[in-house]
Amino acid sequence: MKTFLACLMLSLLIACSSQPQTEEAGKQPPAEQTATTPKPNVPKPLDVDTLKPSELPAEIAVRGRAQLGLRWEDANGQNLLVESLVPPYDEKLPDRDGMLGQSSQLIAKQYVRRDTGWAVLWDIADAIRHCEFDITLQFLGRPTVTDLDNNGITETTILYKLACRSDVSPASMKLLMHENNRKFALRGIMFIDYSGLSDEATNNRPLPTESDICCLDDLDQTAIETNGEYWKMDGKYANARDFQNAPDQFLQHARKLWLQHVIERFQ
Repeated sequence: MKTFLACLMLSLLIACSSQPQTEEAGKQPPAEQTATTPKPNVPKPLDVDTLKPSELPAEIAVRGRAQLGLRWEDANGQNLLVESLVPPYDEKLPDRDGMLGQSSQLIAKQYVRRDTGWAVLWDIADAIRHCEFDITLQFLGRPTVTDLDNNGITETTILYKLACRSDVSPASMKLLMHENNRKFALRGIMFIDYSGLSDEATNNRPLPTESDICCLDDLDQTAIETNGEYWKMDGKYANARDFQNAPDQFLQHARKLWLQHVIERFQ
C-alpha cells in the first residue's frame, strides 16, 4: 500500500483551471443610488453544439479515437473542443525493470477559428504507461462551456480519471478548466462507493459532501501511512492554488463538478 500511495501522489505531481437593502416602507432611494445599485453577475446562456466524430472539420487531425466535439462562439470567434482517447495497446519496449506492459493516452484540444484555419488555443495530453494490470483512463461526463465572469471569453472544463490497478482501489481524478490558455486545475483521488460490492459495515461510510473534498495537502500523510488510514484521502483534491487569482465563480463551479463526478461505483 505504501508503494501505491507513493505512486499515486507522484502521478498527481507529474501530470503536472475559481470560485456574491432593503428600504423602509414607502421610501424610494435617490436616483443616483438607483443608478449605481450593483446587478447580480448572472452568466449568460451559451449556445453549444455537440458534434459527432464524423462531423468534425476535415482539417482537424484527431489523435486516437474522437469521443466528443463541441462548437460555440464567444469573443474569440468560433471555438471547437475535441476529446479523444488512444485505447490500451501493448508496448514494444520494456520499462526500466525489463517488464512489458500496456499504455493508453487521453487528449483534449480547444481550437479557435482564424483566417488561416483552426488554431490550437490549448491542448492537454495525459497517459498511463507501463501498466501490467488494468488501465482506467476515461473522460467523466460532458465538458462544460461557461462564461462565469461575463467577460465574453468562455471557460471550458473537462474531468477525467486514470489508474493502473488490479484491485478495487480509488483512481486519480483531474479537473482542468481553461479560459483562453490559462489553466486552473484540481487534482486528487476518487471516492469508491463499495456498497454494490459487499455488505461489509465499512462500506456504509457516508458519501463525500462539499465540506469533505479539500484538501489532501492538509492531511498528515505520515500518520495516514502509519495507521493505514488511506480512506481519509478518498474524494479529496490536493489544493486549489491554481484558483487563487481567478474569479470566485471559477472555484465554485470547479468544486461543484468535482463533487458530481468524484464518486466511483463498481457493478
